[in-house]
Amino acid sequence: MTPEALSLCPHFGPCGGCQIQDLAYEGQLVLKQQRLVELLAAADVADPPSIQVHSAAPWQYRNRIRMRVIAEPDGTFQIGYNQRASNTFLPIRSCPISAPLLLRAAQSLCRLAQTNGSIAQWLDVTDEIELFTTRNESRLQLTLLLKAIPDVAPGQLSRSFAAFCEALQCELPEMSGAGADLLRSTRANAPKPRASRRMAAAFTAPAWGSPGLLYGATLNGVAEQLWVSRGSFFQVNRWLLEELVAIATTRGSSAQGALAWDLFAGVGLFTRALAPHFERVVAVESASSATADLAAARVPNVAIRTATVLDFLRVAALDRDRPSLVLLDPPRAGLGLEAATLLTQLRPGRIVYVSCEPVTLARDLGAMLFSGYNLAELHLVDMFPQTSHMETVAILDRMDDQAQPGRG
Repeated sequence: MTPEALSLCPHFGPCGGCQIQDLAYEGQLVLKQQRLVELLAAADVADPPSIQVHSAAPWQYRNRIRMRVIAEPDGTFQIGYNQRASNTFLPIRSCPISAPLLLRAAQSLCRLAQTNGSIAQWLDVTDEIELFTTRNESRLQLTLLLKAIPDVAPGQLSRSFAAFCEALQCELPEMSGAGADLLRSTRANAPKPRASRRMAAAFTAPAWGSPGLLYGATLNGVAEQLWVSRGSFFQVNRWLLEELVAIATTRGSSAQGALAWDLFAGVGLFTRALAPHFERVVAVESASSATADLAAARVPNVAIRTATVLDFLRVAALDRDRPSLVLLDPPRAGLGLEAATLLTQLRPGRIVYVSCEPVTLARDLGAMLFSGYNLAELHLVDMFPQTSHMETVAILDRMDDQAQPGRG
C-alpha cells in the first residue's frame, strides 16, 4: 500500500498514539513550528534562526512498536494500545504509522494462538510485545514482556520458547530472533501487578535466534551495517534516519579537529558518522547493551565510555582534553541544567543538540545561550508524523574565539 492510498486511521481519537492525524500533513508541520517558536520564546531564547524543516513520507515510518496483549474469556487474544490519556486497553486492527510487517506479526501471534498451544501458553503470560524491523522489513526481532512465568516443567523453558518461535517463524520468515523478559515494576493503574522479586530471581530469560539485527543505513554517503541488540535504543523513523544523521554530523564536522564527544551515544549511530572527521571520538552511553553494540563495530578511533553523561562531564571537567565538537542526543528528560552548565564550562567550539522533547530543549538552550553560545541553526526533523512529538537539531557556536581545540 502506498502512503498516498492510506486514509485516516479508524482508531484515531480514542487511541493514544496519534494526536494530530486529522490535520493535513502540511498543517502538522506548521503547527509544530509554531509550538517550537512558542517554547523557545517562553525560555527567553531571543531571535532564534529560521527553522529549517525536514520531512518524508508521513505513513508506515515506524520501525519499532510496543503493543499490549489481552487474553479474552473465550481463550482468544487481542493486541492493542492504550486509550488516550489512560491505561484502558484499546484493541486495534490498523496502525498506518507502523511498518506493515510489525502489525502483521502481532496479528499473526493472535491468530496462531487459536490453534497452537505453545503460542497460546506464552501469550497467556505476556503483558506487552515489542517488535523491531529493518528499514526494508527483511528482518524482525520480537520481545515478549511477561507478567508471569509460563507453567512449564523445570528445565524446559528454553525448549518451550524455541517451539513458540519456530511456530511463528513458519508464518513470518522475516523473524530472526526473539527474547522474553519479566516486567518487574508495577505500572500505575495497571490491572495486574508485574512479577515479584522472588519470581524475577527464579527466572532465566529465554532467547532464540539472533540477539539483534543488522540495520543497514547510508551515513553521509557511506553504507554501514549497524548492529542493534534486541531492546537497544534506535531512532524510530526509517525514512528520515539518514537525513537526521546528515544534519547533525555534517554541520558538526565543520568543527572537525582532534576530538569529538557523542553523548547519549546509544549504539553509535552518530558516532559512526563522526568518526571519519575527527582524530578521536568519545562515545558516552549508560546502557551497557548499547555500548557493547558499538564496541562490536571496532571503529579504530572511537573510545567508548559506559557511564551517565552527568558522571562523565563531572570527571571531564578535571581532564585536559577539550573537544572541538560535542553532539548530544538525550532522552525526553533532556540534558539537565547541571550537565548543561558543566558542558558549557568546557567551552567546546560547537555543540549539536539533537532533541526529541522541545520543552526540555528550550530549557537547556536557555542555559547554554546564557553561558556564551549562539544558536546558529535550528532544524525541525519530523520523525513522528501524525503525532505531537517532534525531533529538533539545534547547532550552537561559541560567541568568542577562546574555545580551545581538543588535544590529542
